[in-house]
Amino acid sequence: MTLVRILFLTILLLLTSCQSFDQVNDLDEDGKPKKQNIDYGLSPPELTTSYEKGVRYLDNQDYQKAAKQFEYLITKYPTSPLTMALYYNAAAAYEGLKNCKRAGKNFRKIVRATNEENKKIQTMALVRLSYAYECLAADKKVVTSLLDAKNRKEYLQNYVVLTELPARLAGAYGRLGNQKVADKFFQEADQGLYQVRDPAQTAPQQRDALAQSLFYMGRYWYNGFRIKRHENILKTFEKSQMYLVRAMELDSPKWSAIAAKNLIEVYQFLWVYLNKAFDNGEARGEKVTREQANSLAIYALQGLRTLKRLKLPDRNPPTLIRKVYSRIDKFDKDYSDFLTKNNLGTKLTDLQKNKSLKREGRTVNPDPRLEKIMREMKKQKNLKVKPSN
Repeated sequence: MTLVRILFLTILLLLTSCQSFDQVNDLDEDGKPKKQNIDYGLSPPELTTSYEKGVRYLDNQDYQKAAKQFEYLITKYPTSPLTMALYYNAAAAYEGLKNCKRAGKNFRKIVRATNEENKKIQTMALVRLSYAYECLAADKKVVTSLLDAKNRKEYLQNYVVLTELPARLAGAYGRLGNQKVADKFFQEADQGLYQVRDPAQTAPQQRDALAQSLFYMGRYWYNGFRIKRHENILKTFEKSQMYLVRAMELDSPKWSAIAAKNLIEVYQFLWVYLNKAFDNGEARGEKVTREQANSLAIYALQGLRTLKRLKLPDRNPPTLIRKVYSRIDKFDKDYSDFLTKNNLGTKLTDLQKNKSLKREGRTVNPDPRLEKIMREMKKQKNLKVKPSN
């Protein structure tokens, strides 16, 4: 069952007997409720039929049609008990389209709703709103949203509270330059990974659950990249990318590929940004000096060297890992060549005297408990059952 369908069933339970946040029980002069044409059920049938149609669009990642479908239902049924669900899924569609402003607008409508009976979906919307803020480079608002969600932890799944929230708070504080607080939340996130394991699950289920947590902990919404803060952004990603690497190495059918995609996309985005900035003096509406472009290349190269050091020893790595590290090697060569050719008055050999470039990445100290979990998972995966005679 997909996340969207689970959300649909959850919202039905939450909202079927409740008013939407736009509805008010007005009384007439005699103190009796005014007659209103408000339907608290799920009729007319078109609403549920059209809703599920929108859900199918989301399942199929046809975000343009999904957004159009849910916006239509919001307009046609503004007082439906599914209003919050309509706003949520419209926002999810805009998120898929990378239209962060529209996604954030819809999530904010849910968060600011006055209906006290729907705190669960409001808290879920707070977490998703933080994604939109990260995409819009509004990290102070990311922190505010995540801290608010953390204070409502009873409405969130355990893995979100223990792993995703602290890891993403660490990322936001790091990008803001508050490394001390960032390190505190990174430690909390690493501890959460150890706590979130469910011994009742099978080994494949544990791998998938851990890979899912690691992906959400490490994912970076690179649309929020800004050259003025590139040092803080890339220093922080150098650490949080560890979660994406570990998610990949778990070889989860779904989450490993998604983690790999985000990791490669970040360095590809930076590479395109770097070349455009160096050639034109600007990128994505930002003015970029040659010195900033070279600094960006250096920090990106440091991150790539760290990735190599983070790789767990494996004589027979999964195909995905081999492909990803092949791309990483290519990026390493591209960024190195860029610095050799374009660095102002500085040769790459001089840059390599810097300890962070001389060795395979800067010092990153992953929690030993996470490394132990990874070893256990890989051991379980490699166990083979001998055929009976």
